[in-house]
Amino acid sequence: GETIGTFQIESRAQINSILHTKPDHLYDIVVQVALIRPGPIQASFVHPYTQRRLGLEPVVYAHPALEEVLRRTQGIPIFQEQAMAIAMQLGGYSATQADLLRRTMGNIRKKGRLEAALKDLKSAMLARAAAGEIEGLDDATVTKICDDLVSFANYGFPESHAWSFALIAYVTAYLKAHHPT
Repeated sequence: GETIGTFQIESRAQINSILHTKPDHLYDIVVQVALIRPGPIQASFVHPYTQRRLGLEPVVYAHPALEEVLRRTQGIPIFQEQAMAIAMQLGGYSATQADLLRRTMGNIRKKGRLEAALKDLKSAMLARAAAGEIEGLDDATVTKICDDLVSFANYGFPESHAWSFALIAYVTAYLKAHHPT
C-alpha cells in the first residue's frame, strides 16, 4: 500500500483497493487502474470485484454467453472493449455498430445519447432472444446488462489505456521499492 509517488495508483481509493485486492500479476494492476474510476465506482463494481477476486463471492455472469468476455474481470464489465463484445455477442452488433456504441460511452456529456444507444441494444438483445437466437435472455437480464453499461458514461476505460498506465505504475512502484533515491 505504499504507493504514494507512483503513477496512477497513489490515490487513497487506489491504495485502499490495492490493500484489499492484493494484486500479484501485472493484469491485476491493469484492472486496478480501470476499476478505480468514477464509472465503476458509481456502478458499485469495486466491492463485488474485490470479493470475487479473493474467492469470497462466486463469479457470476448475467448470461452464460458473457463468461468468455468477462472472465478476466470476475464477471464485471470494466473495459470499453468488453461493452463492445457484449453488444456483438448478445445484441448481434457488427464491429462498426459496437464501436459506435463505444464512442457514445466515452463521455458523461453524452449520457442522453448513451441511454438511447443502450435502449437500442436492449431491443436488439430481446429481439434475438424472441427469435430463438439466444436462450435464457429475458427482460430482467437484458436490463441488468444495460444498467451495468451505463457506468461507461462516467469514464469507462479502454483496456489498452489501462495496460499502458499499469505498466508505468508497475515501473514506478518498482523504482520506488528498489531505487527510492
